[in-house]
Amino acid sequence: VMALDMMIAGIDTTASTLTGILLCIAKNPDKQQKLFEELKQILPEKDSQLTTQNMQNLPYLRACIKEGIRRYPLFPGTMRRLPNDVVLSGYRIPAGTDICIGANMVMHDERYTSQPDKFMPERWLRNDQSAEALEAQITNPFLYVPFGFGPRSCMGKRIVNLELEVTLACLVRNFQIEFNYPTENAFAM
Repeated sequence: VMALDMMIAGIDTTASTLTGILLCIAKNPDKQQKLFEELKQILPEKDSQLTTQNMQNLPYLRACIKEGIRRYPLFPGTMRRLPNDVVLSGYRIPAGTDICIGANMVMHDERYTSQPDKFMPERWLRNDQSAEALEAQITNPFLYVPFGFGPRSCMGKRIVNLELEVTLACLVRNFQIEFNYPTENAFAM
């Protein structure tokens, strides 16, 4: 039952997330080409199969997914109920108060993320020493928490990531993704 719940609950969110990632890929043909080149090394023929072994060698694919989720997150944040009273910036917040952690706002705030409106998968690559990657690198691991964190994080996180990796790899390996329409208010919240 739990596995079925994860599959059903994740269909809409995974599809929405993939849509945002594909939009990013389509609007950044240079990034799409770089991803295609990485995929072509692992999947030399269009009908080559993804395996657990060759999927481990796709860092740029994973970086594109993380960056797409950063740009167009699944949820605006995460909710928690305070178990104890807390004093925050001089304000007392009583136990039982529902609070929202606005991860989406943080991931788009220039104080924490360099060039937040730019699709830059390189910011997630630890071995990329290019000036662009170093300038945009995210150094605080708590800036990226689209699935939550800790014991209450999304239990479908691994399935979602696997679905996104396989689907995006197959699409980019076999098709050139294009989107020739205005995107000013795409995914506006």
